[in-house]
Amino acid sequence: MESRRGHLGGVTQALLDGLFPRFCLRCACEGTILCLACQEAYQPGPMPSACRTPALDGCVSLGWYRDPVLRAAIRLAKYHGDPAVWGVIERWIRASSAPARLPDGSWTISPVPLHKARERERGFNQAERMAQIFSEVTGWPKETLLRRTDWTDPQARKWKQERRLGDLEGIFEITTQPPARILLCDDVMTSGATLDAAAHELKAAGAEIVWGFTLARGST
Repeated sequence: MESRRGHLGGVTQALLDGLFPRFCLRCACEGTILCLACQEAYQPGPMPSACRTPALDGCVSLGWYRDPVLRAAIRLAKYHGDPAVWGVIERWIRASSAPARLPDGSWTISPVPLHKARERERGFNQAERMAQIFSEVTGWPKETLLRRTDWTDPQARKWKQERRLGDLEGIFEITTQPPARILLCDDVMTSGATLDAAAHELKAAGAEIVWGFTLARGST
């Protein structure tokens, strides 16, 4: 049902909404992805101080992945591209304190890339959409700085003991000379291995400081 919403519009979209009504992610009332009452009452977070990895200088997130509302929204946005869910996520980003929790200064925003095969399968890269929203919110430029060369299983699907920093080194390649200050966007930070591998490549190519921005942080 949801997988077709992002690719249809107009009369067809209205028909689908009638046949398969939406339900609020928070209170389950029928009619919308997040009802007006829940929009006013709910915002992901708050999050603790930013975490870091050997190559990543810090990371700010909207909330915890164990939060059922945020987790459900991420899954719908990531795997189905539902435009209504992306509208909700954009409101959350605009209302968040994430930009203020970064070190002072201007940043270049860059999405963590998907492998080409996975991006063709989904039809989009959720990190690219996040980076675009964050760029519009802050006015900071967005640039694709990396290419993913190796296919890997999603880190969120691995057991905690299977996730190790350094496991993913070498899966990214630089596409252009990186600027000094970079903000990497990805949907979820679990072990931090993916963001750390991306930051490692960027710093090896000359970046001075690399932070991450994610919708959620894993509760490991």
